[in-house]
Amino acid sequence: MSNQRQYTSGEIIIRENNIGETAFVIEQGRVRVSKKRGGRTVFLAELGPGGTIGEMSMIDEKPRSATVTALEDTILREVHRNDFSEALQRESDAAIRLLRVIFERLREADARIAELASYLQPEDDPLASTAESSDQGLYALLEPQTREAEELLCGETVLIKHFPFRIGRPSSDPLVHNDLSLACKKPYQISRHHVSII
Repeated sequence: MSNQRQYTSGEIIIRENNIGETAFVIEQGRVRVSKKRGGRTVFLAELGPGGTIGEMSMIDEKPRSATVTALEDTILREVHRNDFSEALQRESDAAIRLLRVIFERLREADARIAELASYLQPEDDPLASTAESSDQGLYALLEPQTREAEELLCGETVLIKHFPFRIGRPSSDPLVHNDLSLACKKPYQISRHHVSII
């Protein structure tokens, strides 16, 4: 069930790096999306009615990737992750609309990265040296160190050959995608997406 929230001009709706499990649909007003980069604030977008914010953290449970500030008095419809997960199974049309928004944002991000890369000299690109020197044969071994870990992994060592490698507990949530699922009973000590090895 979604809730309506109101924000005044200048009020921060989402703060970069905070944890959140909700997305927002703008019903009225305008917001600005920004990100801190090298001590500077970079403005990414301005969104109005019908725009969606916070959807990535709602789905992957990672920290917020940007700050969102109301540019004027704004009314939002808040959608919690659990509600979206249930709607995903009941109302596929609504889920597909949100996925289209996410994919469009990814396309825009890719285009922006390509545009910025064209302005960078190779020595200015912090990722260039990493990409050139990265060993495609990198791997990691996950070995149990405690009796409980041995039971969870059945005494096996896990070979990790792709990254990120996600570990969490099994879930019926269709948004959960782990490479290694560890059994956990209530009260849960392992979250749905507990850790990523990068």
